[in-house]
Amino acid sequence: MSFNHITVDSLVQPVATEEQVVFAGGAIGAENFTVKRANYKWWLGNIPVNKSVYTLGMEIKRAMPWVEFGVVDDHGGNQGNQRTYDRYGSDESVPAICFDEVQVYVPGQQYVLGRIGYRDYGVRELVIAYGVYSRKIKIGKVHKHSSRYNTAISTDLKRATKAAVQNLTPYTVVECAGLSYSDFRENIKSGVEEANAEARKLIYRCSPQAVIAAEMANLIRQGVEFVTPEFKEAAAHYLTAKSEALAAETRKTGAYYVNLFIAKDKQYARILTTAGDVKSFVLPAYASREETIIPVEDIPLDVQAKIAVLMSIDNESYAPGVGYRVGPNTFWVERELG
Repeated sequence: MSFNHITVDSLVQPVATEEQVVFAGGAIGAENFTVKRANYKWWLGNIPVNKSVYTLGMEIKRAMPWVEFGVVDDHGGNQGNQRTYDRYGSDESVPAICFDEVQVYVPGQQYVLGRIGYRDYGVRELVIAYGVYSRKIKIGKVHKHSSRYNTAISTDLKRATKAAVQNLTPYTVVECAGLSYSDFRENIKSGVEEANAEARKLIYRCSPQAVIAAEMANLIRQGVEFVTPEFKEAAAHYLTAKSEALAAETRKTGAYYVNLFIAKDKQYARILTTAGDVKSFVLPAYASREETIIPVEDIPLDVQAKIAVLMSIDNESYAPGVGYRVGPNTFWVERELG
């Protein structure tokens, strides 16, 4: 399988109190489960983990104190939330569910940096080791569609920590923009297809033979006066519909990729701009691969207005002629090219 890019806002938020942590059913597996803090020793934040994952996580936290740990919804698929039953704590007769792998992320970032674990990574034989999963890791001897292709494994804690520190790095704005560009572009293209389909629909209504025969007879007798509702509607609206479809096809759509963030109590925007018509490029073609960081108030007013519209729709949703909302603070904003 290809690398699984996970958004930070998709991480599961357990309900945590001083006594226990509750993971809701349907979020992690099919059932609810609760871990009492008194019955388990090894915690990374609110995530119960096996002792070795805890040790690796704490080493990473010492090197990168800004990172946090979480888990994702793995119901119906393997996203790296492998769980085991372990016994540590005051009452060893009570099994506590813990995680063998956890996601590593930075609050406020769009994508998870990767994941760490301690489990069996073997394919044909047992290999109990530390694992670091990152888009930056590429194991040459492993097929690229295997999850092992992006996983560095080691039985040595120092080597695993070093692999994590070197490879669990934040996504650049160019990477973030590239990951959402395809959905943005497809929404624009589908708008063109819908406009053409609407124009064709008006003509299809005139296709029954009885309709055509009646209209043709009338044309012979009366000239150009239409008598059928279908031909009258087509005559009244087709040219306008076709004109709108042609305008959608020929319109050159540029775009701003905008990521809003807060630094020192002030709001800023990371911005990339596209070069040329979005419909023409399968991959994003940027005016520059260097991001521009500006205060929010310096964003062009038309782009600000469209961001306001996009903030009113759901994540991963498209507003025709306005843009695409990638996540809570990230947007593709359409701008018509001259």
